[in-house]
Amino acid sequence: MNLPFDQTLVKEAEQNREIYPYVYILENSLRNLIQNKFKNVPNWWSNTKIVKQDIQEYAKKIQDVEKKHKWIGKRGNHLIYYVGLEHLYKIIEMNYNPYFKGMFDLSNIKTWINECVPIRNLVAHNIVTQKTERDNIKIRTTYICNSIK
Repeated sequence: MNLPFDQTLVKEAEQNREIYPYVYILENSLRNLIQNKFKNVPNWWSNTKIVKQDIQEYAKKIQDVEKKHKWIGKRGNHLIYYVGLEHLYKIIEMNYNPYFKGMFDLSNIKTWINECVPIRNLVAHNIVTQKTERDNIKIRTTYICNSIK
């Protein structure tokens, strides 16, 4: 990339660009998985036995804040698009039996997600990542997505 900007920043942006697709794929694969598992459960998102009230409230709060910016489109057609990786894990954890058991070991996914969250946050907040962090999120995303298949 030959941009008229500080070349250190350009290099750092390119390094983060390398792993952005992994962050995107990981979060949206988990969203798709969760929505698929509950597609036949009426009003599943509103059911506090499936999604904790604090997660529901967080998603609604973010959605309401973004409604003030009319020029920005909706994130998606469901409130699940207003929560992040940690929330998605909590939904899976809370509903491991009977919905997600057999797909992956809960302790593994907890470890993998816990490793991914801080790296995801670096990318989301435009902080440069280190090679080991980039390698880690690639590996963990691959593990999780292969488990979901």
